[in-house]
Amino acid sequence: MKMRIMMQQIPLSNWSLKFVNALNFIAKILFAATLFASLVAAVFSIFGGRIGGIELQVEWRLVAPAVLSLSAHFFGLILICSRLVSILTYLNKGDPFIPDNANKLREIAIILALLEGFRYITKGITALILNIFGQIETGTVNISLAPNLVAWGAVIILFLLSQAFKEGARLRQFEQLTI
Repeated sequence: MKMRIMMQQIPLSNWSLKFVNALNFIAKILFAATLFASLVAAVFSIFGGRIGGIELQVEWRLVAPAVLSLSAHFFGLILICSRLVSILTYLNKGDPFIPDNANKLREIAIILALLEGFRYITKGITALILNIFGQIETGTVNISLAPNLVAWGAVIILFLLSQAFKEGARLRQFEQLTI
């Protein structure tokens, strides 16, 4: 019975590993795109929004914080995916309960917490920019600093899962020492 469960888990973890690798690749492309977009916006703003016959019609008070936030989130996704690849690699080997995986889960929780904190900072910066330079011409923007309970719940669950993996690794090591 145990062998059959292991046989079913391996294809799922292989599929998961391929999915996370693809997600990591896409995140890297999108991260590069946001960096390129910020470079283009910076060049246009240096030249007063116009280069040659090309004029950039964007609302910088909203675009700058949005590009900053997107860049941070794509970078966070890259970091998370790299840790998931490591965890799934050990899972494919049939050895998920190792101390390194517990550390990786804790790192993912910290990255998610930092991203959520960065979201609040970005919203605060956007509100500050709008207060200093005024609202956009086509309407008003309302910014809410309401907590994202799903994100904070995921952070807590990942910390708990990290502790479970740490305990599993300890028990596994204890079992190997037993005759």
